[in-house]
Amino acid sequence: MEHIHYEDENTQYVCICGMNKPLNMVCCWAEDPNSDAFKRHLARIPDFLWLSEDGMKSQV
Repeated sequence: MEHIHYEDENTQYVCICGMNKPLNMVCCWAEDPNSDAFKRHLARIPDFLWLSEDGMKSQV
């Protein structure tokens, strides 16, 4: 969790790649579903996933 929090803070909760974002978010939720870290992950989802005219897109 120390490494996850370090990565989250340094990437402003966007994370390094497409696999880290959901994993880090789930780990923060498992640690404390009401934590600021989890809430910050939720706030950054639109930066990572969005709907376009041809379907859902992901920043990877």
